[in-house]
Amino acid sequence: MPKVNDSQSEPYGRTISTMIPSLILEKAEVDPEWNTYRNGWLPILSVPFASYYEDSIDLSGYALQGMTFFPELGFLQESPLRSITGSEAGGMIDTTIVSSVPLNVDSVIRELIFSSAPGLIPLGNVGITDPSDWSQILYCRIRHDTLDPAFASSTGFTRPVDIGQVGSLEPTAADKLFITRIVQPYGTVTNTELYGTLGAPAQRVGFRGSMAEEPEIEYMMRLKRSYELANQV
Repeated sequence: MPKVNDSQSEPYGRTISTMIPSLILEKAEVDPEWNTYRNGWLPILSVPFASYYEDSIDLSGYALQGMTFFPELGFLQESPLRSITGSEAGGMIDTTIVSSVPLNVDSVIRELIFSSAPGLIPLGNVGITDPSDWSQILYCRIRHDTLDPAFASSTGFTRPVDIGQVGSLEPTAADKLFITRIVQPYGTVTNTELYGTLGAPAQRVGFRGSMAEEPEIEYMMRLKRSYELANQV
């Protein structure tokens, strides 16, 4: 779309967000996999008992006007309640990512293992077939929970051990932002997963930022880069 001039127009503030449904899984403790997935959640077949959810935030209306989104603050809202039961249940790692390109969950979960977060320097490339570009990871929040000994083990309630956040907050001219959430349980005994249930809360994730026109050359270069990265997936 032609621009009126080569100077950035007056930006205007926007809050963009989406909801991620809760995750509720169950099985007989000795079963090799969860028996039911709901609300769009799916298994990551390459990693036993790990689950993921994908969605997007539509920015096509702004893209059609030649607008760029400048994120200023990423946020995530949720209930603190999580639970995992089973004789060898230990805890879970819950990761929520907002990116300007779609992600390969099989590679992302290995990035979480070998480089701590998508887009960071990996410790080797084991199974990382499509390494994430740091600039395209606008927001990533990683929460590590372990069983809370203050409650009876039958409740499965967990408490956070630590929470980390990374993200480039880079401006984007993409017509949508991609949401990827991964929940990976872990046990107290290596290579055995005697789990019974797992629950993680619904979330609202998004950004506070501004929409504005960029100078023509900067906008076209940003748009070109977005298309190139999107087509690599």
